[in-house]
Amino acid sequence: MKSRLFWALTVVFCLISLPAFAAAPTAAGQPKPTLLLVHPADSGQWYGPEELPKMTGPNVYEKWFEAVGVTITRVTTEDELNAAWQARSRYNILTFAYHAWQGSRWLRMWAAKHKAEIVDYVAGGGAIVTNVGRDGQEIILAKMFGLDKNLAIDALGGMEPLFNFQEHEKAIGAGILGECDLAPGTPFSVGLPKTLGPKGIGGDPNFVFSIYSGALPDWVKYTAGTVTDDSGDVCPVIIAGAYQKGRLVFGTPSFYQPENLAVKDGKALNAEFLRFWQNCVGYAVSR
Repeated sequence: MKSRLFWALTVVFCLISLPAFAAAPTAAGQPKPTLLLVHPADSGQWYGPEELPKMTGPNVYEKWFEAVGVTITRVTTEDELNAAWQARSRYNILTFAYHAWQGSRWLRMWAAKHKAEIVDYVAGGGAIVTNVGRDGQEIILAKMFGLDKNLAIDALGGMEPLFNFQEHEKAIGAGILGECDLAPGTPFSVGLPKTLGPKGIGGDPNFVFSIYSGALPDWVKYTAGTVTDDSGDVCPVIIAGAYQKGRLVFGTPSFYQPENLAVKDGKALNAEFLRFWQNCVGYAVSR
């Protein structure tokens, strides 16, 4: 009897001792999460000559997400996207490349046509992890999930920057735009220091460009990343939550800046950014 009680208490103790959030997107022996990446060939991003072609060329996404631990399908044309979308139940996560919405008119038209299906995809258990608020054209995606009123769009349809460009150099010098603070105790801060920013082969002084303002939609459970503006206000820049059966992770920082995603000899040069992405994927597939 005492032996059974001892082992029962041991099991309970072990379960209590487990971390609240997984350190990696999948456990050993589990299939890798599947990710559908929309990377329009006409967006002008990473299809021309690259300064660092071995690390940041057009195939940087494949190398990066291999390091993250997901199986990626990258589509570059509307026909490819239509074919993949017909089989969208195969994909755990939907995401969009750097400046995809800004540079591709066909993607904006496609999203307008399929907006109900995109919402249903998430509501039924899918996830979207991507930038919303980096480019003004991302308001198309923001409207689907009630986030459009939280974006500051200028008269030309672009994002209002967090800081006036006349103060830009001052902001860069102070390191304000180059990183964001990670809120402790969320799935996104596990294994990371208190700040997230570009490290490795180069800095990105515009890592954070804009913020989410006002009352956030009800689905937002986590304000995972913040910055403090020049008035001293703490402003959300990475948000996440459950949307019915699915998950949303939206952010204004440079999720896809080539330098941040650089991989050399199978190793991410920004280990902290890799861990952040693994945390995002782990949350996106959690239920």
